[in-house]
Amino acid sequence: MTAADGATEHHNVTFSFVLPLWNSDPTLLAQQLEAIAGQGGSWECVAVDDGSTDTAGIELVEARAADDQRFRALRRTSNGGIAAATNDAVAAATGDWVAFCDHDDRVHDDALDHLRAAITAHPDADLIYTDEQVVDTDGQVLDVYRKPDWSPERLLGQNYLNHLVAVRAALIERIGGLDADFAPCPDREFTLRASRAARRVVHVPEILYDWRSLPGSVAHDVGAKPGVAAAVVAAAQRHVDDVAVDVSSVADEATSARIAWPAPSPLPEITDIALHLGTTPEEIDRQLRTTDAPLVRLLPVDALSMTHESTAALVAQVVRDRVVAAGPRVVTYDRRIVSVGRELRPHLRDVHQRWGAEYLGRWGEFAVAREVASLHPAGLLLDRASVLDMGGFDAARLIDRAELGAPPNEAASVALDTPLGIELTVAVLGAAADRAGRPLLWTPLAELALPNTAFALDSDIEAVIAAQRALTQTSPTVFDDRYSPSGVDVRDEQPAQPPEPPPTASALRRRLDATKTAVIGQLDLPRIAGRADRGADGVARLDATVQRVWRRIADLAAVVHRNHDPRLVRLDQLAAIEEGTLWATYAPLRRTPPISVVLPTHNRVDYLQGAIGSVLDQAYAGWQLVIVDDGSSDGTADYLAALDDDRIQVVRTEGVGAAAARNAGIVEATGEWVAFLDDDNVMHPVWLRAIAEHVGRHAEAQALYGATVRADRKLDSRPFVQFTEPLELDRLIVDNSIDLGAVAVRRDHPELRFDDSLTRFIDWDLVVRLARANDLAPLPALAGMYTADAPDRISAGSIDEPLAAMRRRFRT
Repeated sequence: MTAADGATEHHNVTFSFVLPLWNSDPTLLAQQLEAIAGQGGSWECVAVDDGSTDTAGIELVEARAADDQRFRALRRTSNGGIAAATNDAVAAATGDWVAFCDHDDRVHDDALDHLRAAITAHPDADLIYTDEQVVDTDGQVLDVYRKPDWSPERLLGQNYLNHLVAVRAALIERIGGLDADFAPCPDREFTLRASRAARRVVHVPEILYDWRSLPGSVAHDVGAKPGVAAAVVAAAQRHVDDVAVDVSSVADEATSARIAWPAPSPLPEITDIALHLGTTPEEIDRQLRTTDAPLVRLLPVDALSMTHESTAALVAQVVRDRVVAAGPRVVTYDRRIVSVGRELRPHLRDVHQRWGAEYLGRWGEFAVAREVASLHPAGLLLDRASVLDMGGFDAARLIDRAELGAPPNEAASVALDTPLGIELTVAVLGAAADRAGRPLLWTPLAELALPNTAFALDSDIEAVIAAQRALTQTSPTVFDDRYSPSGVDVRDEQPAQPPEPPPTASALRRRLDATKTAVIGQLDLPRIAGRADRGADGVARLDATVQRVWRRIADLAAVVHRNHDPRLVRLDQLAAIEEGTLWATYAPLRRTPPISVVLPTHNRVDYLQGAIGSVLDQAYAGWQLVIVDDGSSDGTADYLAALDDDRIQVVRTEGVGAAAARNAGIVEATGEWVAFLDDDNVMHPVWLRAIAEHVGRHAEAQALYGATVRADRKLDSRPFVQFTEPLELDRLIVDNSIDLGAVAVRRDHPELRFDDSLTRFIDWDLVVRLARANDLAPLPALAGMYTADAPDRISAGSIDEPLAAMRRRFRT
């Protein structure tokens, strides 16, 4: 068998890395060459220098080629551009597959192992792409990009494939190489051409290469290369099926092309089904079967009228061949996002609610039309005949006809008979359509406005989770999300008999990649800015504060990847923290105990707003926030007076200090449990829910502590995760390793009082007393983020003498 017919065993597949060079940085190129040299199996690397004026790069390849025949170096006599250099490299390649990457990228050690596994799982694959992370010159991780599975509509508007794309050599021979007419990004047009000709496009949902963000690169600045926008539009225009399609560049997102498909004139007849508070899927299905109109639209009764342009944009999508339904951007009257297409994992949700309506998403994903797993019901336009052919607006029939599983069980059936069932049915329709090769589409060219109260409530989210869990028991594939912008699960890309295991370091990195992505994804602090309108005058400052914290949180990727300190948290504990945080987010609550949060502050209003915002953004509603203003004179009082939430209580003291201020807050606390927060820290969005969930399962619990993201190494700016389990008292009395922001205590606990004779380490003193009482239990979930950037910290200055005093105190 040959590679061309797709039946080659994975261990016989050969790869050719092609590297076009032009004035390449030898330091970065050396890293790429070293990474390629570490790949397993059969491969070669062909580097072509495109007439560089600085030949250090090609000389580096030539030197390596002298020692390793798998490397080959070629020189062009003149500069022909990226397309010419790449095509020369492809022409010289001898592998079954060609792996495209940049000279300043860095492929990961196990990249070819995963590509071979994908070929084994899918012998008819002709094009394979992978996930990526963006790094700076020093290798610091700036961003992690989890890609959707094969999404042709999105690719038409946005080249989300980027680098480390492997294409079968036989396919390239048939369709030709890169076209120089589409410079400076001919790869964009090539991937469109290759994907349309491929028998199968396969996504390997693993981070398998680093994309370098350098001055002058698109990864650094989308406008860095002149002519990108025009080339992007030209590439899309070449590959649309209808010459009447209007393709234009997207403002502020030059790497994307917006596709406006033509709508028939006049528009086909549309039957609007009004969505009332009590509308059920059964009513929609009945109206769907009784109307004669070819198109049916779902419209909430409190929505603003959809403009003719938005209606036409939806119709233009639905009348295209094989499209079942399309949905608009759903926003509030005051132009905040309600939905831009839905995710199914870890539950059915709209992940960017409350962001500004003009937000284009990471990498501009909301600037272009794209396939989605599900859509918000508001404004949803259905092709009536297609939906009826698939089973109608009835989840049970859709599941049966698409062979998605067994009939819904009793719990799922009950949920499907309620208004909540509309949202679930749309998700089932998406799964059935995807099974038929007819996925749902979302378009940025249509918009529908709902009241400002249209956001999902905690109770709604919990009901969705419970119903989705019930439906998954009988139809587990319904909620597989191939198009999630948060990344997709690894499924059948792994071979039945895997090749030789990659090095331990590679396996370790994959584990850390999964953990750090979950951690960063959970710490969704930008949402706090969207909730900050309760304090109108402080919104701008709060936004800046939250964004500052968010940038520090994002550094976790580099921390966990490169600077992991096993003294702070073991790798297995990182995984437990990830799982515990996710569990706390979605687990059913057996009890909902009221929880008081005590927050002292003094003259740090800019930081205070971020702390308050993180409490307002909690995924648990049963909280009381007691803010103790200890004699502030910087406008804190005015800011607190503007807060409009009955759950917030303000206590005023006059310079009594941290211990006495916290004690004053405890006196006013009414919750069954008391948690703590400093004014320069932020609370994780599910920390209070994690406390409630833990207390519901452990009635005997007296006090608990969680994990903390710390960013107090100011000199090298390396945040880290801190958590110790099991708790060791001997270690605790010499190492202040549990932050007060990660501690919660029953309000009636006899030790719940701070020693106001101490000027430092009052939190450490409390934690040790709780531990000595054997009442402090570990809760592996993220409590929040601790920073040491704020000025006028009570813990500032030398700690040597106070530290020694505390240790003497503990020993006696």
